[in-house]
Amino acid sequence: MVVFTNVPFSAIQRDLVSEANDFAIVRRFIEVSWDSEPVSHKAFRDLPSLEPIYGFATRLWRRHKNALIESADLLDLIRLLVLAIGEEYRGNDKVNEVVRFTLSIIKELSEAKKSELRSLTDVDVLVSRAYEFVSNELKTPQPTGVKVLRLILENQRKAGIRLARPKSREDLDKLRTELDIAIHKYLMYRYGIEESSNGGITGKDQDAVTLYMLLKDAYDNDLVTAIIMRKSPLLPGTPRTFLGAYESSYNVDGRKENGYAIPLAKFVRVFLAGEDNESGEVEVEVDGEDTEKS
Repeated sequence: MVVFTNVPFSAIQRDLVSEANDFAIVRRFIEVSWDSEPVSHKAFRDLPSLEPIYGFATRLWRRHKNALIESADLLDLIRLLVLAIGEEYRGNDKVNEVVRFTLSIIKELSEAKKSELRSLTDVDVLVSRAYEFVSNELKTPQPTGVKVLRLILENQRKAGIRLARPKSREDLDKLRTELDIAIHKYLMYRYGIEESSNGGITGKDQDAVTLYMLLKDAYDNDLVTAIIMRKSPLLPGTPRTFLGAYESSYNVDGRKENGYAIPLAKFVRVFLAGEDNESGEVEVEVDGEDTEKS
């Protein structure tokens, strides 16, 4: 979808986030600012004729499908489309000029996107990878923040996270309180979740109700720390620290695995409130075994 508007993208982004709570959504947009130079009146003297695009688009797809489906992202798809159009009109000077100009613009936008990616925070990386995991690995179209968090907690081993109990009583009490606050603020109040006298749970969103049950079970069992494993779908790399936690070694199912232990409440806030990076390292127990610092 292409939108022409004089509304600042920051205002659009603010509305999107406030309505959907999906912070990964802003990276699905490409902002192209209008050139401040006014359009010359000479440009209107030789206007091109406008013709339906459907037949031409169909022809492009039939002839260049194999190349187009290899596109990595929106900018890459545009680049491949431009090259395909150039192939269709090989030798046409006007078309070649448009192709060269468009490719130069795509290169500028690509460089800008690369700079943007280099400045991503740990939260940006986690949210982006989580959305990719849910969309690609679990084949879930149009996921929301609530659905992403729910599916990750339902598929912990596949996603590369484990819930664990803090070692110290002080940490346990603190993190239980934080999780209780997060459950009430971002689920119960927001989605009208209530527990009935007969043990039933109701709410305005079924994903939110299911997520509430998952987090309530973790709370009841003192599993208030989330360990994000390195070299996993959510974190393919091996940074020294992640989300304020240092890399540590944990005994998981009888074998050592490295990861980063953060409060489960923080993990919840990342997806439901867009929390920024902050220190959150705690010592935890996994499967009844103490952590081992690497």
